[in-house]
Amino acid sequence: KYFSFLTPLFICCILCASTTNVSAQIVINEFSASNLSQYVDNHSDYNDWIELYNNSSSAINIGGYYLSDDTLNKTKWQIPSTAVIAANGFMRFWASGRNEFIVGNYHTNFSLKQTKSTHEYIVLSDASATIIDFIDIHKKTQLGHSYGRKPDGAATWGVFISPSPNTSNTAAVY
Repeated sequence: KYFSFLTPLFICCILCASTTNVSAQIVINEFSASNLSQYVDNHSDYNDWIELYNNSSSAINIGGYYLSDDTLNKTKWQIPSTAVIAANGFMRFWASGRNEFIVGNYHTNFSLKQTKSTHEYIVLSDASATIIDFIDIHKKTQLGHSYGRKPDGAATWGVFISPSPNTSNTAAVY
């Protein structure tokens, strides 16, 4: 009886204790779980996407880091060793379920589902599997919209009616 109550509390405490604040160098900056007609990938498909942002003044190799859609499986997909985000730069990952890397197109082994009845997350962990950023994607966006930080890397999130993968989040948010 007590265990069932404490388990969600324990998971929440672990996540909070193991995450860093938005001053982390690499953060989840923007994502779209409703890309059905805007941005096409290298397979001519319209997959959902996740954008990471490097808010430091130096390039950072994020090879060996992890992306996941599950807080209990934070090492679900390992970012290839070739992934380097430029200083104050961006990198997009297709949440396609393809599990591949082809000339600048990173495809995770999972996809995003903002219509799930349970909460889904985007989780970013470093090479030691320590969560450095995560977001609950329960906030549903309309077709073609994205959810992101404004300005880049900030604590404030909003809906972008004009998504900006791989570029600065300067559009109006609501």
